[in-house]
Amino acid sequence: MELMVVITIIAILSSIIIPAGHAVQSNMKKVQAQKTATELRTALMSYFTEYKRFPAFPGGGNGADTTVATDATTPVMRTLLGVDQTYNRRGVQFFSSRPAKGKGLPGLFRSPDGSTIELLDPFLSGTGGVSNPYYIMIDSNYDNSLLVPSRTANGSTEEIFTNVAVWSYGVDGVQGSQGKSSDDITAY
Repeated sequence: MELMVVITIIAILSSIIIPAGHAVQSNMKKVQAQKTATELRTALMSYFTEYKRFPAFPGGGNGADTTVATDATTPVMRTLLGVDQTYNRRGVQFFSSRPAKGKGLPGLFRSPDGSTIELLDPFLSGTGGVSNPYYIMIDSNYDNSLLVPSRTANGSTEEIFTNVAVWSYGVDGVQGSQGKSSDDITAY
């Protein structure tokens, strides 16, 4: 009888502790994503302070606001890390982050030969458990206004009054939310 009571108590405690542990872990990922997004925004502002302009990214420089991802297809991370001196001629390191354990995993990934550099959020999603990039929008026309993706599920935009915005689509990897509130991480 005593053994049954002990087993019941252990089962009850497990049913309380395990979900709480998952909630804490999920909250830690959100906090990490927010911290990284804020640090990335700060790095871009520091770049602006150093060079009196924002970095040139593909599609930018034509007077339109520019959105880029922090994946391997754009030079944004190479520029902010001081690796690519095309847009960072002094080689200043404006950004650092915890390293990723491999390509497609959360954190800052650098291939051994330095050809691939990407920054991914802490939320593993989809098949194969690949993380998503952060997104950066820069006010290329310097009007202090950006039309960023809305945090609602309708795919619209919202105007914010700043010159740099950084965001992650959060746990679900999708803009906005289908539920009550968005899980998107933003640093505006």
